[in-house]
Amino acid sequence: MGPRSEVINQVIQFVLPSLTDPADLSAASLVCTAWYEADRETREHVTVPLCYAAKPCGLSRRFPNLKSIRVKGRPLFEMSPRVPKSWGSFATPWVNEIAISKFSAVNSIRFKRIIITDLDLDVLSMALEKKLRTFELKSCSGFSSDGLFSVTKRCRKIECLLLSRITLVEEKNGEWLHQVALHNTTLKSLHCYQTAITKVSIEDLETIATKCSTSLVSLKISGFDLLRLQGTLRLASVLEEFYGGAIVEDGDPDDPYFNAAIYSFPPKMCHVGDFIGLSRKHVPIMYSFGRRLQTLDLFGAVLSNYSHCVILSLIPNIETLKTTTCIADEGLDVLSRYCKKLKVLLLRPASRHADLERYLVTDKGMIPVATNCVRLESLTVCMMKLGNGTLLAVAKHLKDLKKFDVQILLTVSTQVDKPLDVGIRAVLSRCDKLTKLRLYLERGSVRDFGMCSIGEYGSSLRSINLNFVGDSDEGLHGLAKGCKKLQCLELNKCLFSYRGIAIAVTMLPKLRYINVLAYESAEREDLNLMAHPHWRIEFCPSLVELVAYGSVADELSDYPSQVVRFN
Repeated sequence: MGPRSEVINQVIQFVLPSLTDPADLSAASLVCTAWYEADRETREHVTVPLCYAAKPCGLSRRFPNLKSIRVKGRPLFEMSPRVPKSWGSFATPWVNEIAISKFSAVNSIRFKRIIITDLDLDVLSMALEKKLRTFELKSCSGFSSDGLFSVTKRCRKIECLLLSRITLVEEKNGEWLHQVALHNTTLKSLHCYQTAITKVSIEDLETIATKCSTSLVSLKISGFDLLRLQGTLRLASVLEEFYGGAIVEDGDPDDPYFNAAIYSFPPKMCHVGDFIGLSRKHVPIMYSFGRRLQTLDLFGAVLSNYSHCVILSLIPNIETLKTTTCIADEGLDVLSRYCKKLKVLLLRPASRHADLERYLVTDKGMIPVATNCVRLESLTVCMMKLGNGTLLAVAKHLKDLKKFDVQILLTVSTQVDKPLDVGIRAVLSRCDKLTKLRLYLERGSVRDFGMCSIGEYGSSLRSINLNFVGDSDEGLHGLAKGCKKLQCLELNKCLFSYRGIAIAVTMLPKLRYINVLAYESAEREDLNLMAHPHWRIEFCPSLVELVAYGSVADELSDYPSQVVRFN
């Protein structure tokens, strides 16, 4: 072996292991044949962003030593009622490829928004009986509790069993969880969260907590009274993450929920969420663990801005906070003073329309947050009043920001400075780590100048979602000129022509998915401008919706009649 080969091997040995971003790994594999082969032999994890983007057999040939596979099915927009349910996205081809041992090293399988049957689960459990360590179904459908039973009966060494956002499931019994309770002693994470699964035994949960007392670190379970879960929480001594305790009052003055002293929580618990029904009088429950909290999800709580203020004063070490606009400007001000370690902030709209009008999130609350919570990496907020002041504060102070998502809520109190181009330009020019941008604004808030600013400074952006922005195709083309790393583009009711969109697609070399919701029908000659052999273009005339995505898979056989192929 010559000096050049030794250098190449050393580079492979020390450089490739340090690359974690799939895009960086893909780029490295193009350097030379040796790097390509090294990536082929050493790649352990792959995410397939759309199940039709690749053939399972092609993936197994390309990466024969994969240990972890995540496959996403229907695009996120497909979960809306606007889209035909027959669009497809079946797990069967992937399950069959695993079953014939083409992925011989796989021990982690994650499916998201995909159709998976009981037969699929039976085949998968037989193929991975001794190996499966992580299994996740998120927003999936097509199976019943019998399929889950096949997995938990055979795969007794599962460490992470994750079921979430499953609203369609035929539930016959809870025997699948009983199998976990009978046989598993290595479980680390058990999630049965935000699902239609209700036949879960508290006795099984306590048995699991006992047998896995030294390993169970994450428990997410929906629909249980927090009082009934006390036995499970006492037994799960190393639990760090807990979601799903509901507070069910009976109106009695001696109601135990008024006595926080009766509650016991694991000493390491620092990630908490979904205390359904949590209100101001129940806040003392949090006194014992508030200071060690790193994550708090209050979406299920019923809290005023005053109650938010009380809670926020108890959690100085919080890093991730998810709540509603009921926090209001007063709560955001308290957040900015007490929670200086915050990295992720997510504010959803209040569930009641009356609360939208009563509790306002405006520049008054957001500017202090942006000024004082300088560690923020992800900021997702819904606001009723937005001006350039908030955007300029974000640009000036949040140098580590990677995701910025701002939405305007339309109420009688809504006010938006127009245009916001100066603020958008400042955010893009100063927050150079930004990879995800979502702007859901009013018409006229971002004009072509702002769009061109995104292109000028958005060289690191991977995902852009724009709603009601731009003046003309010129702005979109200005964006496309600079966003050379862009992989996902979503446009909703923007003033761009289909011809202009097609031209923009040709200017985005890394783009792998685009979704457009507009007002007019698409002409074939316009969309054909962006056609190439590995690019599928689909249009649904009844919905006036365009979807296009990169694919090296075979021709689909499950197109619904409502979808028109353009290439």
